[in-house]
Amino acid sequence: MGNPNRRVRVVGGGSSEFGSRRRVLKESKGEAEVAAFCSAHDWPRAREGWLDPDTKWEYKITWSCGPAVQLHYVEDGLAGCRYVQTSSTNSALLATYVEMADEELSFWSRGELLRDVDDSADPLSKGRGLIRMGVGAPIGEDPEVITRIQCGLRNSAREVRDMSILAAFYAKYPQLRTTLREVAEEDQDGELRLRARAILEAYDTLGVRQP
Repeated sequence: MGNPNRRVRVVGGGSSEFGSRRRVLKESKGEAEVAAFCSAHDWPRAREGWLDPDTKWEYKITWSCGPAVQLHYVEDGLAGCRYVQTSSTNSALLATYVEMADEELSFWSRGELLRDVDDSADPLSKGRGLIRMGVGAPIGEDPEVITRIQCGLRNSAREVRDMSILAAFYAKYPQLRTTLREVAEEDQDGELRLRARAILEAYDTLGVRQP
């Protein structure tokens, strides 16, 4: 599945930073838990605000964890979840702080994200699980995540296909391009065709291309 921490786009951050994967917080957890964690380590709150004041989809709070390390908490209204991401200009230093957060905060594990998708009986629950899994997808190729999103994009239920498109946007795996293109060209729902095309265009802009 590749290096768990590498140069990736940190939401609202710079391209020169190394970033961890987004670790999705359990439903009952949020800003208060993350703030208490940072306070316990004497990490000051550096800044906060809407990433886009017009859409107000993502509200981000950043704490400074020390030289060259930051912890970001994001409330993502589009995905319907809250997550934490750690960034640094030093990959070795980043790994230490990622481990601290993983030990002290309540995140969905990779296995839990996969099982939640598999165990969801109704389309809405499955779709929400797919989005959550996409948000928390590991950095680098993860065949099990890819397969579940591909199946979601081909699901008979419109709700599942719709939410799988969003899951694909968050996961940003180039291996999803072929299935997204199928939706963009062949889905019976015109709105979903348009959304799939928009995600493919976003992939192009972000450089998410098949090797």
